[in-house]
Amino acid sequence: MVTVIIMAGILGVLVVAVAAFYVHSRTPEWGDSELRIAMVRLLVVLGPLFGMRYREPHRELPVATSPGRDPDPAGVRLSSEDEGVGPDAGA
Repeated sequence: MVTVIIMAGILGVLVVAVAAFYVHSRTPEWGDSELRIAMVRLLVVLGPLFGMRYREPHRELPVATSPGRDPDPAGVRLSSEDEGVGPDAGA
C-alpha cells in the first residue's frame, strides 16, 4: 500500500512538473533562454544516432506576377435583371 502512495506521489510531481514546463515554454523568456538553445543543440547532435537528420527547409524562389485579365470572362453569370445588358445583348 505504501508503494502505491509513493508511486502516486511521484506521478503527481511529474504531472505538475510537465504542466509547469509547458506553461513556461510558451513565454518569451523561454524563447531567449540559453537552456533552450543548449537543448536544441544537444538534440541536433544526438538525433542522427536515432535516425533523425536535420534538413534545411526547402526554400522556394520568389515569383513576381503582374495582374492580368480574367482568363475566363465567360464564367461570369448574369442575374435575370441583367439580361439584355452586355456585348451579347440582342444577339
